[in-house]
Amino acid sequence: ASVESMQVAAPELVVQPVRPPKPDLVAPKPEPIVAQPGSEGITPVQPGVVPTQPPIPPVVETPETPTGHGRLAVKCSNWGWVAVDGRRIGTCPVDGARIPAGPHEVTFDDPRSPKVIKVVIEANKMTYVDFTPPKPTKKSVGSKKPESVMIKPAE
Repeated sequence: ASVESMQVAAPELVVQPVRPPKPDLVAPKPEPIVAQPGSEGITPVQPGVVPTQPPIPPVVETPETPTGHGRLAVKCSNWGWVAVDGRRIGTCPVDGARIPAGPHEVTFDDPRSPKVIKVVIEANKMTYVDFTPPKPTKKSVGSKKPESVMIKPAE
């Protein structure tokens, strides 16, 4: 039998009229929300006006949190405790203490003159802090100049 000789009867469609829903089943039209005086962050909506989406603020890239660890070496002329962010890591001198990368506060707790400085430890690098006072020169002998703190970052 050929395809042309085959006839298939189409199903009969029955069309029925659609009844409108009963009035008590229809949701009421919502009233517009009107901002009250003194309400912050609310924009009043006028009837018939469709509010638009507020603009999306641009993405601001924040600096990455440092990861990894670096090393800290501390040199000093007197005995004293060395602390990083308030936690003692040993007595001076400190030779290559492993410290998380990022900003830190290094404290040299010399009983005669404690010192505090801020350093940034870089991952996989050595950071040197020198708490030794400068050597006196002929002009500064007997003067009461404050001791200097020298930070020498590793190359």
